[in-house]
Amino acid sequence: APGGAATAPAAGAVASASADMGIEAIMARRCVSCHAAQPTQAGFAQAPKGVMLETVEQHRQHAAKIAETVASRYMPIGNLTGMTDAERAAVAGWYATLAR
Repeated sequence: APGGAATAPAAGAVASASADMGIEAIMARRCVSCHAAQPTQAGFAQAPKGVMLETVEQHRQHAAKIAETVASRYMPIGNLTGMTDAERAAVAGWYATLAR
């Protein structure tokens, strides 16, 4: 790069993007069946409390609440989607990365 300027993203940005990719897969498997513009989970005509979790932007917008409700096991409700302890730990790690 001209003048020796780095062109690679900052380490924090790389960690954050990587964490977003991991959380996206978890949200798709465990949350989006209810938290979507058009939920596919039986009994849900709309996203609970209007919270949609279909995009990285939506994940980040609701990050604190996601981390809190997943850690407390309040969500997924009744663990209908079978979220694992490893996935719960990944959510906690993702939130910690965002909070830095």
